[in-house]
Amino acid sequence: MSQLQKLCVALITTLGWLIQESSLANINTTAPHITPEQYKKKSSSHLETPLLESKPTQSFSVESDLSNRSLSPSDLKILEDLLKKVAVAEKNKQSSIAPTPKEAEALWVMGLLYLHGIGVTPQLRRSQQLFELAWFGKERKAALGLAWCAIDGCGTVGNQQLSTFWLTEVAQLDQGRASYLEWWRLSKLAPISQSSASEPEKEPLSFNHHDLLNKAMKTGDTQAQIEFGIEAASRNDLKTALQYFQLAANRSLTAKRNAELIKEQMSLNSLMQTKTNKNSSQSELLLKRAIQFHRGDGVPSDYYQAIQLYKESAQLGNERARRILKLIFSKPGSDNTIDIAWMRQLSQTDILTGKSDGHPLIGPKLLLRDPTPISDYLPLNFQKYLNYP
Repeated sequence: MSQLQKLCVALITTLGWLIQESSLANINTTAPHITPEQYKKKSSSHLETPLLESKPTQSFSVESDLSNRSLSPSDLKILEDLLKKVAVAEKNKQSSIAPTPKEAEALWVMGLLYLHGIGVTPQLRRSQQLFELAWFGKERKAALGLAWCAIDGCGTVGNQQLSTFWLTEVAQLDQGRASYLEWWRLSKLAPISQSSASEPEKEPLSFNHHDLLNKAMKTGDTQAQIEFGIEAASRNDLKTALQYFQLAANRSLTAKRNAELIKEQMSLNSLMQTKTNKNSSQSELLLKRAIQFHRGDGVPSDYYQAIQLYKESAQLGNERARRILKLIFSKPGSDNTIDIAWMRQLSQTDILTGKSDGHPLIGPKLLLRDPTPISDYLPLNFQKYLNYP
């Protein structure tokens, strides 16, 4: 080899080393708190990316992966096709062959299905492995799954340093969801503040960092819309709650279900209000007549007739009549009949009025959140099988 050839080889080697160092430097700039030991080089994609420490991918068959949970025939067929694509991708991985775009998409969806236990037995570590393989097949949505596994742990302890890196990746795909996941992480980990503990009307998850939730909401994030809907419902602002849930309903069956619950409650409230208005005048006339017989105003006192009229008024929803009846029967006679002395005493007193708006609050406990902050990324045909905590 000539001196010139040796010089060229040395230059090429040095240039390759510099390019590699530059690549690592760029990654560490994105995630400055990630140590080099947390990176795993994947020859199939030539990327170096921080991953959670996971066990080697196990071998799964289509038959063993399917759970006994009932799916519709069409959904079962889709699931079987997804599993077949996953099996091919995992087999090719052994030969350092990267997943095809369709295989990467199947890996992402199957990761979600394993995470939520839809059609397959729930396996959190398995879902993480599929998210990783999907990511190296250049399925960018896999960053959502890896961010969630870094936050939640996916069967182990979460890694907050890695979650910071993956949230940066998520922000490039879905800025609103990145803000929501950051809000979720900080709200879950943060202690309850004194101010929020003294304000029970606020929704419990919104202790702190509400600016992040607002930021997610401004981008139209589905999970943020659900959260705002639950907050509005907790204040009994059903109209606003319905608006939030309807905004998210096209992408989340959970939001659609909540919207239906809110509409049912609003319809019930309207019906009760109509009934109250219709019966109000009649019940008041009956109550007025009952008091006349009770006190002997313009008519002879007739306690039995008064009680009968009180009952008719109460049946029409008159709260004051109910209170009077409650007072009357609070002191029955010795033989369990009307106590005449007590009736006479009541006739000489001012009976307190009561008010009932007839609108029961639909509390947040009746409404649902998605099982995970990425559940709405499931295809809609699989969302109907979600299990809620």
